Amino acid sequence: MALPKEQRNRDFIADWKGRHLSTEELAVKYSMTPGGVKALKQRLRAKDPSLYEKGPVSTDSKSATQQPGKVRPETKIRQRREPVIQQSSKLAEYKKVTYYLDPAMAKDIKRLALERDMDISELVREVLGQYLKNK
Repeated sequence: MALPKEQRNRDFIADWKGRHLSTEELAVKYSMTPGGVKALKQRLRAKDPSLYEKGPVSTDSKSATQQPGKVRPETKIRQRREPVIQQSSKLAEYKKVTYYLDPAMAKDIKRLALERDMDISELVREVLGQYLKNK
């Protein structure tokens, strides 16, 4: 027996691509907001790139109209990028952490880093290092 979401997704795709229901019609039928319908379409496209194929133009009031003589480029399917790994040995010795600062203090740190032509992390390491050394 199919899971409820899987069955809903199959029905949703059939209504969306097969019956060409608009976003508003899908929202009403599946008790979702229009934003929820768009998010579901995006998730379904991520699982099945063939859903990117254009069907007939929707009669949605919010849909973009194409001017005569203008050619739209094909929709590009974006590949997920692999996480970027820092190659710099300079940064490899540091641990990434998060601290919460007063907004005015964060702004002052950014300004001071710009004045000294330093990276914000370098400035914070220098200032904290001096503070801890003198403590």
